[in-house]
Amino acid sequence: RICRSCDVRSKTRPALDSAAHHVFVCPYRCQPRLLFKRDLLTHLRQSCPLAPLRCYNKCGALTCRQQMHEHFEVCELHRVPCPDGCGATIARRDLSAHSAGCQYKKVACDAPDCPEVVLRKDLEQHLRRYCQFTLVKCENGCGQALLRGMLKQHEEGCPTKQIKCTHPKCGLRMERQAMEAHDQVCGYKIVECPAPGCPEQVRRKDLDKHVERDCAHTLVSCPKKCGWKGKRQEAALHLRQDCPLEEVECPNEGCGKHMLRQDTAEHDKRCRYKTVSCSTPDCPEQLLRRDLKHHLEETCKFVEVPCPQNCGATMERQRVERHVAEGCPETTVDCPGGCGFKAPRKDLPAHSATCENVTVECDAGCGQSMLRSELSQHKAKQCPEAELPCHAGCGAMIKRKLQQEHRDLCPEVVVHCEFCRKRMKRRELGAHEAEECPAAPVERPNEGCQEGGPCGGIDQRLQNWPRAKTDQHTQECSRSLSQCDLCGQKMMRRRLQHHMEQQCPKRQVRCPVCGSYEQWDNMAEHMTQHGVPKNMFNRQMFMRM
Repeated sequence: RICRSCDVRSKTRPALDSAAHHVFVCPYRCQPRLLFKRDLLTHLRQSCPLAPLRCYNKCGALTCRQQMHEHFEVCELHRVPCPDGCGATIARRDLSAHSAGCQYKKVACDAPDCPEVVLRKDLEQHLRRYCQFTLVKCENGCGQALLRGMLKQHEEGCPTKQIKCTHPKCGLRMERQAMEAHDQVCGYKIVECPAPGCPEQVRRKDLDKHVERDCAHTLVSCPKKCGWKGKRQEAALHLRQDCPLEEVECPNEGCGKHMLRQDTAEHDKRCRYKTVSCSTPDCPEQLLRRDLKHHLEETCKFVEVPCPQNCGATMERQRVERHVAEGCPETTVDCPGGCGFKAPRKDLPAHSATCENVTVECDAGCGQSMLRSELSQHKAKQCPEAELPCHAGCGAMIKRKLQQEHRDLCPEVVVHCEFCRKRMKRRELGAHEAEECPAAPVERPNEGCQEGGPCGGIDQRLQNWPRAKTDQHTQECSRSLSQCDLCGQKMMRRRLQHHMEQQCPKRQVRCPVCGSYEQWDNMAEHMTQHGVPKNMFNRQMFMRM
């Protein structure tokens, strides 16, 4: 094929050589695109993945360029790094020979029973210095040969090892076998004092000095010549505590006087720096004798003093401030309501009885506190304990919190008949249901039953009514008479459930006030305990029970 652009130019310029612009396909079909003649040889030599090549390692193998790296993985002449880490690169076929002498190859120790594995270059040093299973001679010159691992244990008992004397500050070094004899004469060995009863332990070279000067169990006399004799260890204590001829300082801080110990008792009776207790009962204060008078006159909290406002009361000094602030009738105080009135505390109750700014508690019994000026409005609009007249006009005075309960009982409240939904006052509901209501149930046993027979009164069907069906129907008929289990009253079976739930005087009902259960015929008496008059009691309030 010929390049079209070159062919066109060759026609316009015939002298132009277009042979180099002919295009060819790679002979190994490595790619679908076409190549110019001038690019084909470069492609074959440098980039064609399917062009055959000789192995770079000169092993003689022939393979394509894209499989060359796979060939390197098995090529015997390909150079690879030493697997033992020495850093050398060797032809793959020479790895075994190199590994046999590589100094970085891990080898087992030559000593019998030694489990250590070391580098070949460290094997000699390991055998010479570290191997625990190599026989070595004792370095102390005792002549024994033993495993290096047992050498340390041997040195602990080697008789020719040079050791240091164990007594502090001695410092002499000698063979272990000579240490026992040295211990008997070492001047730095700690020995016990030979004096009876002396627990002291001193160096052997200081023992004589200790016995003559320092031993606490040597008998001595008092240096003040008071006649005392005892052990040396008790002499200092005698001078410090008991000797009557020892000069001592007054123990009271700040006094500083010196005297013989035998004169301290007399001095203590009059020393102005002695700490004494306050003479006032209950006062825990401890103070110097020189400060006692000032304490009683000025600062003692338990001294009885008169009220500074001349109210006539006497009290402990610590209670004066509280008495003046809280209880003294002569203290001038402000009105607690903030009206600006000031007067002695004894005159404040008379003012507080009329002050509109004083906080008072509701006298209706609700427990709320408010300003006296707000009390009337609170009782008129908010107080749950305030008594209000019945809105229905029955004339009863009812607390605000019981208004809803009263409306459920009030005979003047307009209610609906549960059967015909006619509106009327609650006190008229009973007579209406009993005499006027066309929808109220009546007691007419079995009247209206459509089954015939003994219920419907259709005699001509009686001859075809089996006795077993008659007995069964009589037990199931909604118009047959049944007896209430609570009060014994007889009525139609279809009214029995309604009677037991809403009308039976022996049924249990729940008090809407306290929550307890009572019989219906005892409920009127029970409700009087909650302040509900009997004439206000009606079953309408229990319709939902």
